[in-house]
Amino acid sequence: MTVLQSAGGVKAPVRKRNKGHVKSQMIRESNRNYIIRLMHKHGVVAKAEVADRIGLSRVAVNDIIGNLIEHKLIEEVGVGESTGGRKPVLYRLNPSGAHVVAVDMGLEQMRLGIVDLEANVKAEVTVKTNADQGARVAFDGVAEVLKDLLAESGVQRDDVLGLGLAFPGAMWFSGDECIVASSGLGWDNIPARKIMENQTGLTCFLDSNVKARALGEHWFGLARDIHNFVCLHVHGGVGVAVVLDGRIYRGHHGSAGCLGHNSIVPDGKPCFCGNRGCLAAYVSGRSIVETVREGVRNGEKTVLRAGDGESRSKVIDQLFQAAEQGDGFAREIVDEIVKHLTIGIAGLVNNFDPGIVILSGYMIEKSRGMIMGRVQDNIRKLDYDDPPRTSRIKESRFGDRAGIIGAASLVFQHYFEVPLVRN
Repeated sequence: MTVLQSAGGVKAPVRKRNKGHVKSQMIRESNRNYIIRLMHKHGVVAKAEVADRIGLSRVAVNDIIGNLIEHKLIEEVGVGESTGGRKPVLYRLNPSGAHVVAVDMGLEQMRLGIVDLEANVKAEVTVKTNADQGARVAFDGVAEVLKDLLAESGVQRDDVLGLGLAFPGAMWFSGDECIVASSGLGWDNIPARKIMENQTGLTCFLDSNVKARALGEHWFGLARDIHNFVCLHVHGGVGVAVVLDGRIYRGHHGSAGCLGHNSIVPDGKPCFCGNRGCLAAYVSGRSIVETVREGVRNGEKTVLRAGDGESRSKVIDQLFQAAEQGDGFAREIVDEIVKHLTIGIAGLVNNFDPGIVILSGYMIEKSRGMIMGRVQDNIRKLDYDDPPRTSRIKESRFGDRAGIIGAASLVFQHYFEVPLVRN
């Protein structure tokens, strides 16, 4: 057997077949998926428009649309204006035609959601990750809440396409198995897909949290019509996903995107990775919380009271609130975040010339606008392009649901991507 890998993460094993059969099957799937993607992009369309856009006969389009209606993936929505003959019947995606289970796994908590074809989150819940007890315990937590989550959403288990998992770490292949590792979770060489499928009974598709977020932005968000862009996730750590020509760039070993551990200050602050001067040491939630706690222990004049028992997210929220209220120590920390984040983003812009740079993660979501505007101003000063590229730096509109929508997109990408067919 062979394993196919795409921008949407890991696919199930595919058995080798006659080349002619495989190619004809791919073409049929490609035509179906072109129609789905066309409706996803343009909304309401008529059969004639579909035939003209993808170069198929009306008979072929009629057959595919009939099949999609039978499977409730699309629906009729009325008739359009006549251009001289019979009024055309209009079709669109049926949002409730398919659902997925989406899991956004964090270091401390994970969010689970039931998501439909238009990225509507029908139900969601947040539970502890319990990563310190191992992957099986963490994934068992997903299985435990899944039944209640489906009941709350009104979605039948048989109507679930699969499960998408976005996790903080890296993945690679060993034969047909997908192996993950995460220093933050304390996991190494974990057959995550196999464990999750055994625990939940659902086909699992997985990828790192930042790559899943990039896919979500490409399917439903700010990069919906952009094929070259960058997603920067500033959370407990720092990750980046680079999308080139509509495909996530993974690099030779599949580990592209470790921007957080690029050294930007020679012999700088110690990083939790063991090196010094990494970007993550200056802007990640993990490092900033330690900076706050160290300052409080050393008697800095500040309103911050960051106890060791408080979550990172709560400490970060307190930090930006204090900075907004004029706390000098808090403002110094925010200034350092902005300064070093600007350096990281400027490198991405100059190296990849992206159509857009999308920022997400709780360091951005909780910043009360104190990061985005200042980073844009700093990039404007460094930008030599005319017109300037500042408008390309945006905050994700998904907020704290970016991970759930990204995880859901891993499943949609598998079932509805358009395969490349070469002679």
